Amino acid sequence: MVSLDIREQVKLLEKSVHGKDYRYTLRVLRCLANTRRKLNSNVLRRLVNGYFTHSAKDREALNAFIFDEVRKNIILFTFMLYLIVKI
Repeated sequence: MVSLDIREQVKLLEKSVHGKDYRYTLRVLRCLANTRRKLNSNVLRRLVNGYFTHSAKDREALNAFIFDEVRKNIILFTFMLYLIVKI
């Protein structure tokens, strides 16, 4: 499942930040291309609804943006960058 892969990648990023070990970040970066290929709008919608619990406005804006399949690459990288910055 792609959503489980992404959740595992988020855990690795958190582990990398807390442990100050870059190997986990490199592992996530190596997986991004494969993860991107497996994405679809349903997976993105589930991830946005699961992670953006603090701001309903942001969550709704991202859900509206997900409907455009052409933009799924931008959403993934923006989401991953948001998670990196948030951590």
